Amino acid sequence: MRKSYKHASDRKPKAARAKGYTVKKQDGKFWVITPSGKSIVVSHATRREAQRVADIFNHTNRPEHTVKAVSEVNVFMEGGVIHNIQFPADVRVTVYDYDTEGVEAERLSKDRKGDACLITEWAK
Repeated sequence: MRKSYKHASDRKPKAARAKGYTVKKQDGKFWVITPSGKSIVVSHATRREAQRVADIFNHTNRPEHTVKAVSEVNVFMEGGVIHNIQFPADVRVTVYDYDTEGVEAERLSKDRKGDACLITEWAK
């Protein structure tokens, strides 16, 4: 049974909705952002893909502590060569190197736009 009120002031005020998961574009990719402002590890090529993840997390009330967020990735480069990468466990780091002059054709890959590059991935 629905409760009726004589005056609008008799109604309980609605609780303010906490800021949920959102989408932010950075460096040409779309990132799902947690309510506390951290970027979730996986980037997306389109806003639609990222928004779908944010919507699912918001709809299911996904607890933020269950989502892996990027804390820090360090890339050490000298003379155009990566010597070391430091990153947290369960994170994949992909480096796209577009300095391909003189590289054998069989070593080249293509990025999402179809541009030739060397792709190197690290994972723990």
